[in-house]
Amino acid sequence: MTTDSEQALQQGSGAWLSFGLAGVIGGLLAVIFSISHASLITGSAAPQAMSAVVGMALIGSSVIGVTAALFGRIRGAVAMTQDVPAAALGSLLVALTATLAARGETLTVAEIAALNFAATLMFAVTLFAFGQLRLSMIMRYAPRPVLAGFLAGTGFYVMLGALGICLGEAVTLASLRGFGEPVARDKLLFALAVVIALEGAGRMLPTPLAIGGVMAASVALFQVVTSQSGIGSDQLLQHGWVIAVPEGGLTWPPVPLDDLARVELSLVASQIVPLSVFVVLSVTAVLMMIAAVEAATRSNFDLDSEMRVVGAGNAISALLGGAAGYLGLSPTMAARRIAPGHRVVSLLAGLLALAVFLSGNLILGALPLPVFAGFLLWVGADFLKDYLFKECRRTTAIGAALTLAIFIVMAVFGLFEGAIFGLVAGSLLFVVDYSQHPPVRSTLFGGAYHGAKEYSPAELRVLQRHGDEVAILKMQGYLFFGTANRIRDEVRDLVTRQGVRRLVLDLEGVTSLDSTAVASFKRISEDLTDHGVMACLTGIGPVVAKVFARSGLVTGGGTPFLVAEDLEGGLSRFLLEILQREIGQRAEGARTIAALLVEILQDDALAARIAGFLDRVEAKPGEVVLAEGEAATDIYIVESGLLAVSIGTGDRQRRLRTTGPGSIIGELSYYAGGLRTSDVTALEPSVLWRFSAQSAERVLTEDPQVSSRFHAALAGMLAQRVIANTRLIRMLRD
Repeated sequence: MTTDSEQALQQGSGAWLSFGLAGVIGGLLAVIFSISHASLITGSAAPQAMSAVVGMALIGSSVIGVTAALFGRIRGAVAMTQDVPAAALGSLLVALTATLAARGETLTVAEIAALNFAATLMFAVTLFAFGQLRLSMIMRYAPRPVLAGFLAGTGFYVMLGALGICLGEAVTLASLRGFGEPVARDKLLFALAVVIALEGAGRMLPTPLAIGGVMAASVALFQVVTSQSGIGSDQLLQHGWVIAVPEGGLTWPPVPLDDLARVELSLVASQIVPLSVFVVLSVTAVLMMIAAVEAATRSNFDLDSEMRVVGAGNAISALLGGAAGYLGLSPTMAARRIAPGHRVVSLLAGLLALAVFLSGNLILGALPLPVFAGFLLWVGADFLKDYLFKECRRTTAIGAALTLAIFIVMAVFGLFEGAIFGLVAGSLLFVVDYSQHPPVRSTLFGGAYHGAKEYSPAELRVLQRHGDEVAILKMQGYLFFGTANRIRDEVRDLVTRQGVRRLVLDLEGVTSLDSTAVASFKRISEDLTDHGVMACLTGIGPVVAKVFARSGLVTGGGTPFLVAEDLEGGLSRFLLEILQREIGQRAEGARTIAALLVEILQDDALAARIAGFLDRVEAKPGEVVLAEGEAATDIYIVESGLLAVSIGTGDRQRRLRTTGPGSIIGELSYYAGGLRTSDVTALEPSVLWRFSAQSAERVLTEDPQVSSRFHAALAGMLAQRVIANTRLIRMLRD
């Protein structure tokens, strides 16, 4: 596997240039968003802290971005301080400011920094724990319509943000009238011109460099026009054409350490509940964001690893005075429009945030905001096209309705509210959809299905008559409140209507179960006890075993549940009970070939006559009696011992079944006149009796009637086996 650097070298200098452009564009967008999100923290609660909070935001974007670039698995991802943690912290500050004001006190910048440190560090620890405990996989269950609605809503807010850049304020119905003003209208027209240029370049020159070229040309054109028009930097700042760094500049640390040392810990401790809410909201948002990036890039990431990396980045950010953040969908996808994912993109974006922090207006003053507004309008519109319009056309009616509902909720109530609505709606959709999947994959009966053990013809006849007293339920998936009761209904039907007396509940295909499913198993236990039915739980995995252990389901007194390691063990136990009941000790223990022939042929005279044509063969453990691929010239009857039937060789050898006393082996290939299709190997000292081709010729010559009756008896057994297999196939099909 080639590394990022090796791939870039193979592609040449053009690849490095596109990575550089993607990193710069993504980084600048991250800077713009980070500064905007800083205002969510300060708001009306602490305008005096604007300079310090902008510094925290840029430090967070830089540190988390560089950490993600060096250690993250999502190549080309652009990290930044985000709106959800910023808004959550801002809400905390608003409430705290009101509380302090009632006591005649004010909130200091140092106290804001201390609360930011506590919130970011708690967030970091939680993220790292999520990744370490491998809890991030819950997002794998997010339905596609949920992610599509979230991505479409994100595109809507990207476009709103672009319009807000042109207006110079948040977009509301009232503020939209601001586009009637010449300055806002000119910025919007400039942004729309950039959109047209980007769309045209993308269609005519489908190369990442074309997008970077349009952006660079737009910036150059802006500089030329403003220079020729004699418009100064102060005027551009005044009308919002460029970003303004807060008065006083940006310093590190954002707050003097002496001031932080004077903050009372009791103040931070008093906010533990709001801080916990901050963590819950932010962790939910980062899970949604990473899953959205995964969906948008059509990739498969190690979510747990990414959570640990983002957690580590936030921990470092907290220690350096930065704010909380994580991967940004908008700048990441914007960068992806210019170049494929590469660590250089992420690294440049993170370093650019640091450069802006250190240089302030030197960089920001040269970059016109409407250029980035146009780029965001272009990206946002593309999101709407792909994840709203196209998605609704290619999914089901329910999926399209869910996507549209999430989009509307996000558009009307907010980004995070829409995400929460999507998670709730998606969970309900998952429950409804999953409830339609049967928890029982197949229902089999002991009359047709005997597992991997091969029984003698006499035993098979008994099992064909009485084997349906045993039923096997092979369960699958996650058993929960939506499916658990269906298992109980099926068990009740088997016991009360079909006369089943022994039940095997195979849990090998079950991934886990909830408390409702455990309660259903307890009710099944009570039902079985009332009807005198014994059951055996088989194939219990580690996760299911822990759930059962906590509930005491298989360890408590009075339970009808036996436990076997696998289906074969549980099934053979019940089938052996039937055989012992019907044919006594013959179901196990030593029997002579004479007795076995009588059971097989059901004719004493025929059995005695055929016995004289058989040759005794002894096989040691590991000895191959029949070899796959050899000519099928003999039939064997097992008198004692145990043998394994398998296919393949070496590491790829697979055991199909075991066979013991009374079984006939090799008869199918013998009558088909072909080659052996499997190996038969002795597992323990075994005695077999061989009916060879020479024996067949002898009996045909000496007593044709005996030969005919013998072959007819074997043909009848083969026919019964075909009938049983046909019945088994029907069971599996139904």
